[in-house]
Amino acid sequence: HLEVAADRFDAAMHLAVDASLLADQLAGEEPSRPLHQAHHWLSLALTRLDLEELAVAQSLRGARVAAALPDLGDQWQLLRLCAQQHAELAQTVHRRGQLDRSQQLAQAALECATTARALPWDPSDTDADLLDVVQAWALTLAGRLDDALPPLRRVRRHLSAGDGGLWLAGYTDLVLGRLLTRLCALEPGAHGEEAID
Repeated sequence: HLEVAADRFDAAMHLAVDASLLADQLAGEEPSRPLHQAHHWLSLALTRLDLEELAVAQSLRGARVAAALPDLGDQWQLLRLCAQQHAELAQTVHRRGQLDRSQQLAQAALECATTARALPWDPSDTDADLLDVVQAWALTLAGRLDDALPPLRRVRRHLSAGDGGLWLAGYTDLVLGRLLTRLCALEPGAHGEEAID
């Protein structure tokens, strides 16, 4: 992950492949926080390397490890990451025209988000907002456009009040823009100005 952050992508690619193989070899080991953290950071690094399929696989493994550990915060974070990775891969395969697979991935993202919400854990406002955006993105890709719009607008209002950060504001606008574009296609003129904004 550090190599990716430093834009040393060749080194990052070699390390990510090696780390993936090592993590796979530990699949039968007892769950531990170091293994949980390895899957977490590996998933993030693989995303930055545009290896989304591997990133999803690592987030799933991390979620399974976290579920066997006592820390509810770790469980919540891995479920949120898993939902996000599935939603982003769903967007990628949708763009390629693989609509059935996109729907399946979106449904997996919704299941991860629902499981995270069921945990007796109180995330930070920023984390809760990010989960709302990810879930709305999955709803959009699942074709449930009307369900996706209210949470995105709520997060956008919250962020415009100065909470959160620039990255989350941009991420929210990206997802909201995609949703509004779809709504415009279904009902021309209904959301055009908001989508352009």
